[in-house]
Amino acid sequence: MYADAANSKTISADLLAKLAAVEIDDSNTVLVAYKGGAMTLNGKFSSKIKDKKSNLIAGAKFIEAAVAASPNSVEIRFIRLSVQENLPTFVNYRKNIKEDKEFVIKNYKSLSGELKEYVKNFILQSKSFSVSEKQVVNK
Repeated sequence: MYADAANSKTISADLLAKLAAVEIDDSNTVLVAYKGGAMTLNGKFSSKIKDKKSNLIAGAKFIEAAVAASPNSVEIRFIRLSVQENLPTFVNYRKNIKEDKEFVIKNYKSLSGELKEYVKNFILQSKSFSVSEKQVVNK
């Protein structure tokens, strides 16, 4: 759902509803990161600047809590990267793009299944990854 939520207000709201019970200190840190991502996406579809900002701040807190609890999780670092890369340049939550990009590339081969395919598709369409970095996922 996360992949589709970026382009659909309905899917974004549905994803956030499914993750409603997830708390910032939940032991499933991947779900914490996805909830943070869903919160930021939900803000994308808000019409009021105040709501966009509050969703971004709350979502970033969830994502950063997940990264702090599980800094070696490729999936969590990927979620943070996908959020930060898609924010406007004037937003102050973009400082980890280079670090997360390098981490995801370095650990890409450890992924499997649908997650690996999703990360690959993201990297191939991303403006943050160089041609040589994109070649890593095409091998």
